[in-house]
Amino acid sequence: MIREIHDASQIRPLLCRDRIANLFFINDLDEMGTGSVRVYQTDGFLALNYRNDGLCVYAYDSYDINEVTGFLKRQKFKTLMGGGDTVRPLLPYFPGSSVLERRMLVLTGDSFRPALNEEYETRFFSDRDSIIQMLRLWESRSEFNFVFSGDDDAAEYAGRSHVFYAGSFSGSTLVSSAVLSAVANRSAMVTGVATRKEMENRGYAKHTLSWLAEKAFSELDLDYLALWHSTEKALAVYTSLGFRPSCEYISVTLIS
Repeated sequence: MIREIHDASQIRPLLCRDRIANLFFINDLDEMGTGSVRVYQTDGFLALNYRNDGLCVYAYDSYDINEVTGFLKRQKFKTLMGGGDTVRPLLPYFPGSSVLERRMLVLTGDSFRPALNEEYETRFFSDRDSIIQMLRLWESRSEFNFVFSGDDDAAEYAGRSHVFYAGSFSGSTLVSSAVLSAVANRSAMVTGVATRKEMENRGYAKHTLSWLAEKAFSELDLDYLALWHSTEKALAVYTSLGFRPSCEYISVTLIS
């Protein structure tokens, strides 16, 4: 039987069985509790619904797949996400959807190899104009599958706590972005690594991510960062900075 969980401490030990794959779940729950994230559980299976946008899932034991898929089809969400072992058995139940398989990578302070370009101006930002530029940048990149909805989106992103937006700028124009999210437990997810198409192949993404990682380890005192990638070009950048493969991650964008 599917039940909603209101005390996140009940499921934390289960999520920690696969700590890297579930880092996003664990840290967001520790930071936000079940206020912004609705948590559901049945025997062997967990689902976390992020504002009817993303649904993160984790199978920690055997479960009734008919019960789980029936539940998932009743939920509102745009993207289904989770470790490969959890998501792959669910794919036949969402025919026609767009499936993206990515590798989860991990970076520790010991393995980090900085690559900074002193000519680039990089900083944290939270102002409305820069956030709008960032969201429009993501919208311009097909791999993000992101649609910018205007002021409401900008306000929602600006209001997120324990999220750090980093960008490299040319004057007031955002050229490249990288974001620390789900910051808790001395760890964080890296998301939103992107560069304007007309400014590619100049090392901006590598520099911006390197700058962000250096701040994460030196100023925020984090132990490790995790991210996922979908292209070989991105993988080359990440591994050059010291990121190492950890596990498989799958996201499924549902058809309308």
